[in-house]
Amino acid sequence: MWALNSTQAGIILDNQGSPGAKAAGYCATPAQTLFQVTATNPGLVVVGMGTNDIGAGETATAFGGYLSTCMSYLTDATKYTSGIAPSCIVTMAPRPSTGAWASYVTQARQVAANYNCDFVNLGDTTGPYATAVANKCMSDTVHPSQACYNVWADIMYPHIFPAVIGTFSGTPGSARALTNAPTFTGTPT
Repeated sequence: MWALNSTQAGIILDNQGSPGAKAAGYCATPAQTLFQVTATNPGLVVVGMGTNDIGAGETATAFGGYLSTCMSYLTDATKYTSGIAPSCIVTMAPRPSTGAWASYVTQARQVAANYNCDFVNLGDTTGPYATAVANKCMSDTVHPSQACYNVWADIMYPHIFPAVIGTFSGTPGSARALTNAPTFTGTPT
């Protein structure tokens, strides 16, 4: 989970993730676990959960419930001293959307829509990025490689830039409630 804010000096990135963390741990008692996010009054919150949950055998329905609790808290303007809730993006890791993972993706997509957040499923990229995601990303199915982070950044850029910096022209894909990640041309970095 990342909280981003723009300042005169640049962009502040505050990573709230921790190794092995699961949605249940973050979302069962959000006032105790997410206070660090709300305390920074971010302009954008990016939430990526699920990989550790599926590895631990959590059902997709339970995951969706926990994620919904988190997003309810994170999109509530009263939780921020500024009184303004940030923009939000729900992401799913670059894994093929098949089997149990497809059910997780469905849950995350619905939660994002319920809270008017962008949704980016990094496992549904198309074009040359699909090959890069499949071949270079998560060889151990959990931890992204540097090549994966580069592709991930390219895919997320059209969503992060407007929320943190301002208007972005030439967005390669729709800006709200995506059902799939946008199609890109060119060679992944």
